[in-house]
Amino acid sequence: MATKPLCYNPPMLASILIAALAAAPGGQIAYTAGLDPDRRQVRVLDLASGESRAVGPGQRDGAPRWSRHGLWLAFETATPGGQGIYLVRGDGSSGGLLPHASPWNESPAWSADGTRIAYSAGSGPGRGIVVVDLDTRIETRWGGAPTEPDPLRPTGMLLPAWLPDGALQRLVEPLGMDKETSAKLLGNSGETKVPAVLAIGIAGPPGTFTTDIHAVTLHGALPFPDSILPSKGRYEEWNVAPSPRGNGIAFESNDGGDRDIFVLGPRGVYDISNHRAADWNPVWSNGGSWLAFESLRGGRRGIYRVHNETDRVMPVAASGSCENWAPSWSPDDSWIAFVSDRSGEPNLYAVNLEDGQTVALAAQPSLAEFAPAWRPSGAGE
Repeated sequence: MATKPLCYNPPMLASILIAALAAAPGGQIAYTAGLDPDRRQVRVLDLASGESRAVGPGQRDGAPRWSRHGLWLAFETATPGGQGIYLVRGDGSSGGLLPHASPWNESPAWSADGTRIAYSAGSGPGRGIVVVDLDTRIETRWGGAPTEPDPLRPTGMLLPAWLPDGALQRLVEPLGMDKETSAKLLGNSGETKVPAVLAIGIAGPPGTFTTDIHAVTLHGALPFPDSILPSKGRYEEWNVAPSPRGNGIAFESNDGGDRDIFVLGPRGVYDISNHRAADWNPVWSNGGSWLAFESLRGGRRGIYRVHNETDRVMPVAASGSCENWAPSWSPDDSWIAFVSDRSGEPNLYAVNLEDGQTVALAAQPSLAEFAPAWRPSGAGE
């Protein structure tokens, strides 16, 4: 007996087709394709022509991330001894693995100027943040010199995210740094814009691990103090995302009992999603006014957006009969691409935020598609 596809709804599918004829998003989207994780491959979809080309090696390729100007993609891929960071041009014309000392590397993040990539390297207590200068291809371990093991210090660093230039200096006062601590983090070079990333540090003695947000530079690492977080105590923070304007930091926290999206900004720290259901995966719009996120508030995983200043929450792609996840903003913030299983397989879709029309983007509907990343505008090959 044939299985009825999830979210099967003829009027809905007709509206998708009408939307596709009436409105068409432009540009290119990188994504991963393949139901088998071991053979998943990074591809790039041209939205004008509908053509998709393979650019990754297809060996457990991970979520692709564009450089600021859209010239390059970085993502994880399998290596004979573990996992490395793969760098490739958007047209697939050149690329290869970055040199790496550790066999395990994950979560690449581009600096704002596109000249460096940070990622988490190593495993267990030895996991830390490594930065590669793309001109020299030399790895540098950030976070300061290694110290003696301490049960209260981070045992590993995950998920780096670059702060905009100068943003760390604006955080110095809220972080409560004295001169000695500031020197450890900012160095003694007198720089006014010290490069920095935010990362999630796993801390605490065995059996009581928690995750805290850390500011990380070449010189040192510093956890965000309880005094500037939602409330004092041992909560888990995850998936930190600095605003492109440098005026806010979004993160997930289980403060309050379930996962919510919080923003640290000029008006302090506040719960911007504020719902009894779990909310996670904050993604800033390119203009920095909105956050897209995933939530279970509709009963199943859906996508919502919230305005950074008004806290107004609006549904983007939510249904009680199918799953929607992995939002990615178009360069002009007028569309959001996402993954949905509404046709029975995970495929790519995009929704127009002005009129709510949804367009199916699946280049190969029978091949599962994940992790969309919309190419920044102004890209050239």
